[in-house]
Amino acid sequence: MRAVGPLLVAVAATACSGAGAGLRSGPDAPCDEGWAHTTVLLGRALDAYLEGMRRFAAARDGASTAPSEARARTRAAEWEAAHREEFGRTCRAWPPESLRCVAEAESALALHGCGLEQLVTSFTDEVVTTFAASPLH
Repeated sequence: MRAVGPLLVAVAATACSGAGAGLRSGPDAPCDEGWAHTTVLLGRALDAYLEGMRRFAAARDGASTAPSEARARTRAAEWEAAHREEFGRTCRAWPPESLRCVAEAESALALHGCGLEQLVTSFTDEVVTTFAASPLH
């Protein structure tokens, strides 16, 4: 089993904060759950990308990507904080099939099919490029 990365721990903590011991109930619960699921999927995609780059750098010249990974994870947490409210605001207007689509998405790529192209692109542009700009520094 793969170790849980710091980003996923942060996402889980954020998703659970204010939610008590279980899932939230009430009118915002589907959007809260949708946000938590979306950020987990984006976090998994970031983890996979960083792992691939880590292996590439190690195989190429034994270089470390650790400082750049830390910057990307910090940027991911900032991105999540900056986009959560807007997600919730727009999510409240979604039809049930859109909520279902997000809940059933199995990857960040699948979120595109749910109408979240801009959100996924924003994550890529604002977070992944943080790492890609200088992966070995």
